[in-house]
Amino acid sequence: MRLSHFLAVLGFSLLALRPAQAEERIYTFAVVPQFPQGQIAATWMPVLAEIEKRAGVKLRLVGSPQIPDFERDFLSGRYDFAYMNPLHALAAARKGIMDPMVRDPEADLRGVLVVLKDGPITDPRQLDGREIAYPAPNALVARLVIEGDLKTKFGVRGVPRYVKTHASVYYNVALGLSPAGGGAATTLALQPPAIRDRLRVIYESAVYPAHPVSVNRRVPAAHRRAVQQAFLAMALDERGRRLLAQVPIRSLKATGAEEYGSLEREDLLKQVFRSLGGDTGKR
Repeated sequence: MRLSHFLAVLGFSLLALRPAQAEERIYTFAVVPQFPQGQIAATWMPVLAEIEKRAGVKLRLVGSPQIPDFERDFLSGRYDFAYMNPLHALAAARKGIMDPMVRDPEADLRGVLVVLKDGPITDPRQLDGREIAYPAPNALVARLVIEGDLKTKFGVRGVPRYVKTHASVYYNVALGLSPAGGGAATTLALQPPAIRDRLRVIYESAVYPAHPVSVNRRVPAAHRRAVQQAFLAMALDERGRRLLAQVPIRSLKATGAEEYGSLEREDLLKQVFRSLGGDTGKR
């Protein structure tokens, strides 16, 4: 057999032995827009490139300019994989669209209420009737939890102003455009010192499970497992941890909808299940 013929036969044989997950199907991967799209692309594209290598699947990062756009798209089944807040993850699971797959056990969520560091507001009670900046109506700890706690714990009813992202909340407060804003401890820690150092936290909420990566139920089981295992493996070696740290994700564990079920018992979240077209949280 001539060498060229042998190599051609060998190449065909190796292609035949490649697993089904190596087909050139491209899966969409979305990230809830807590940050500007450029920042999301810079942090997530290297992660997805590494997942592609480890899992043998093709992934394409897709963007949403605002959280309401992201909600509409994941509820319509547009995304194959998505990094989403816990409420989104539970709503998607209850509607039979997506299931939580992995989450960071070291990055549970805590809402924060921030004001200008050198400003006159030092107590949440001073915000009654005042404007409060939030990322979006359904932002879990940044709006729903903070606004609910303001009402139940302090008797405060603020005037919400939605500014699209967590980063925009902090900029608005730091520049004096809003007297206060709701955010998350994790996103506040990622702000530039020039912004973060101008803010004071005057209230912190209880802790909730962290954002998971969820997977659409239409994705074949073999591909789901491959991507899940690739994420878990990344958290175990130096290169993977370095890439995940940019998200930021410190570690990863397998997860499922059951870890987020406690959210259904929160009265303040029932309105959101209705707005997302799901149940009322009474299961």
